[in-house]
Amino acid sequence: MTISELRNMTDSELKELAKQKRITKKGKCSPTSDAYQAQNILWIRAGRPFDRKEQPNDDPWGLIDSE
Repeated sequence: MTISELRNMTDSELKELAKQKRITKKGKCSPTSDAYQAQNILWIRAGRPFDRKEQPNDDPWGLIDSE
């Protein structure tokens, strides 16, 4: 899924996508890459309310500047 497709989704759609998991070769559950991207977009929309040790402008996926 592309970033622009994710940006056009509603918060409830992103929340459902953020829950997606896949089973690894070792039998453990791991979030999909789309789930990570959806989580990041929700995080950005929420105004980054979570406590982080990095600088406030830190965006690991480069989504803020591409708006």
